[in-house]
Order: sequence, then structure tokens, then C-alpha cells
Amino acid sequence: MNFLSKQISSKWARCLADRWRRSLPEIPPLFIGRPGVPFVAAVLGMVLLSSTPLSARQSADPVSIAGSWAGTLVIGRDEFDLTFNLTEQDDSYSAALISRQLGIYGMPAEVVTLENNRLTIRLDLLAAEYTGRVRLDDSGEDVAYIDGEWFQEGEMVPIILRPATGQ
Repeated sequence: MNFLSKQISSKWARCLADRWRRSLPEIPPLFIGRPGVPFVAAVLGMVLLSSTPLSARQSADPVSIAGSWAGTLVIGRDEFDLTFNLTEQDDSYSAALISRQLGIYGMPAEVVTLENNRLTIRLDLLAAEYTGRVRLDDSGEDVAYIDGEWFQEGEMVPIILRPATGQ
């Protein structure tokens, strides 16, 4: 690994660590240093971390992400169009990847999960994983896009998937 690769790898690691830190709730200063408060703060922290805000649509029934979702993976000066064809059967999903630039036409994903609007697609043949958050439109009824990251060989690249047309 050359010097530039090490700098890029550490930059991605810092970016990922910063995202993780920003997702943690802050503990108010009045809890720090008071007897008996660490237990209360720990319980409060577990409640805050385990609860996620739900939109009206999420509380009624989950959204479906079945269909074709496309995005552009940008690595340096190279751009690769990726399309995931997602199908739903018996409350579970399967996915196939299409990328004309990579010569991939229907590579099946080994793992596809959708829990609490977090989508994970794992492709063992590429040693890659896509993890994203499903984002609803303004009405809260339909999926607008999936905001996520492509992980491969220790690198993380952001990619947004939108409904594909013509696939």
C-alpha cells in the first residue's frame, strides 16, 4: 500500500468515525459527576439509542422497496452505474446487481435485509456490501431514495440509489 492509499484509507476511516460520533446522543452536563446518576444516565442512554423516530407511514405498515434502484459509484475519476433489482416474496427481499461498465448482468446478492428502514445488500463474490437508509418523500407514503455507502476492500464510498427508469 503506497502513501496515497494510506491517506485515502485513513480519510475514509475518519469520515466513518465522524458519522458514527454524530449519531450518538449527547449526555447533558447535569448528569455527569453526581452520585447515582450514572445508572439513570445509562438507562436513559439505552432508551435513546433503542428508540428511533417513526413516521406515520412506518408505524402503520412498512414501505416496499421492490423494484429497480440505480446509482453511480464514483471511485477517483471512474464512474460505475449500479442497478439493484429488488424483489419481495414472503416478507423478505432478494437482489440482483447490474453494472454494464463492470460486465455484471444479474449477480445475485447473498444477503438482503430491511430492518427499521436500514437496507443491507451483501455481495460475497465482490466482497462488497451496500448499506443505506430508506428515505421517504414529503408525503411520507413512498420511497424517494436510499442514502447509503458501498463498502469494498476496506473502503467506503457514498452512493444514493434512486428509482431506476428503463431497467
